[in-house]
Amino acid sequence: MAFTFPSDIDRRPVVIDGAGTLGRRIAAVYAAGGTEVRIFDLSDDPREAARAFVEQHVADVQQTLGLHPDRRGDVNVHDDLQQALAGGWMVVEAVPERIEIKTEVFADLDRLAEPDAILCSNSSSIPTSQMIAKVAHP
Repeated sequence: MAFTFPSDIDRRPVVIDGAGTLGRRIAAVYAAGGTEVRIFDLSDDPREAARAFVEQHVADVQQTLGLHPDRRGDVNVHDDLQQALAGGWMVVEAVPERIEIKTEVFADLDRLAEPDAILCSNSSSIPTSQMIAKVAHP
């Protein structure tokens, strides 16, 4: 069975699970390209720091990537994962590099994300095959 992107991705948000250094940078890239971005994190300070980072750096990212400055996506932060995931076509986990955390995050994302959502990892050291032990729909 061949994979196809959802036909309405241009009208659906990208969700970043984790508002740390890498999560906020990923959010800035998508916002710079005109995509609505939702950032989820359990902690207030990282959420607000992520929002501020994107606001501060989105123009620089647009310039670096040669993107049109008028095409800028909104960035919203959430402390409720289900609310953040609603309608999202792609979800990027950007949580700490600990397999037990990533395994639980992927289980939650699998259970709560839209059925056609693409679940992604930002891990640089853990293969995704090791993170999906609790995923029902790999």
